[in-house]
Amino acid sequence: NQATSEFYYIKGTVKSTPNSTYGNLYLVDENGDEIYVYGLYDINGKRYDSMSVKPKAGDTILVYSTIYKYVNGSTVTIELKDATLIEINP
Repeated sequence: NQATSEFYYIKGTVKSTPNSTYGNLYLVDENGDEIYVYGLYDINGKRYDSMSVKPKAGDTILVYSTIYKYVNGSTVTIELKDATLIEINP
């Protein structure tokens, strides 16, 4: 279980949004890797449920976040915690 101290820009296509309050969602990057976003905020700090335009399945988005890697047995999860939405292209 590791986390970066640096922030990164990550671009991907929204696969699903299992939590519409906090903006938890699954992204698929250009390599086909799945990334879990644990909380999404807009550039002004508004949580997903308060955003005027919310990303939905099929949208391509660019987010800014640190990257967490969780290992549970043979399962590895890449997670972006409290990511900031930079751009959305439906």
